[in-house]
Amino acid sequence: MDAGHITICLGQGIAIRSTRPANIGAIFAGRNVADVARLMPLLFAVCGRAQGEASRLALAMASGEQPDPALPAAVTAEAIREHLMRMAVDWAKACGVVTDTSVLRRIHALPRRAGEVPSPELADEAQALLAELAADAAVIRAGNLEAVLSGKTIAAWLLRLVTTRGLSGWGHGEADPGETSAFTLVRGHAAMAPLLARHGDGLLSRLYARPLHVAVLIETLAGRPAQALLGRQGEWGEATVPTSRGLLTHRARRDGDQVTAYEISAPTDINFNPQGIAARRLGGTHPSTDDFPLRLFVEALDPCVTYSISAEAAS
Repeated sequence: MDAGHITICLGQGIAIRSTRPANIGAIFAGRNVADVARLMPLLFAVCGRAQGEASRLALAMASGEQPDPALPAAVTAEAIREHLMRMAVDWAKACGVVTDTSVLRRIHALPRRAGEVPSPELADEAQALLAELAADAAVIRAGNLEAVLSGKTIAAWLLRLVTTRGLSGWGHGEADPGETSAFTLVRGHAAMAPLLARHGDGLLSRLYARPLHVAVLIETLAGRPAQALLGRQGEWGEATVPTSRGLLTHRARRDGDQVTAYEISAPTDINFNPQGIAARRLGGTHPSTDDFPLRLFVEALDPCVTYSISAEAAS
């Protein structure tokens, strides 16, 4: 299945066009529960483990069960991998450098090495990778931006570039209650307070949220497992799972072993809908705008599909 593409049109206003399949959850209606469980992680190339767990839990809730909300360590490791890959690939590209392939292989292997329960050994490996790409996890969790900026890592280069170009507050605006992203997951962390006070929820705060979320996830990987948020509304079972891109929600309705209705709400669908945070914050930009901060802002929201920016007039 084609994952789709997002086009951000900036000519005379803004329009966000997406070819992501609409209501993709509907394809599971009428299927056997076992088939859905088997197909779900295979259907999604991105965050497949999180998708699979959200599905399993939502289907269990739909049957009236009360499953354990604890998530396998592999789901946390998957989220760490997504963050680290974005730093190792996208951030590196923005800085004009290339990450060694051995580092990429180590990042990619994290979820495969994870099991059901927290793993201090795997947390140590993730911490070593974070230190190579950004800074020590303890420094990041402490909100010591000066120490991060003084390093010789990809994150240090990118954050210094943003600050020296006067782009720290780029994209700041009123909070969007509908947004779900790495930034919203750590916005309340003490490390974010000085950044928010000086730059609001602009570019620097949103970029810092990525290594900060990794540092928080490493603590989870080493100790108590992350948990899904479970609920039930009438015949619908619901499960919300934290991912690197924000909160992923699955809702299911079933009749015995048959799924009768299914819905998926992914961060990309929320943040890049026509009234979402991307449209709200980028609406004042113009095709002639330097696309460096624009692309960094989009990539901080981290769509799970490819995207492009067009000067075509919005319609």
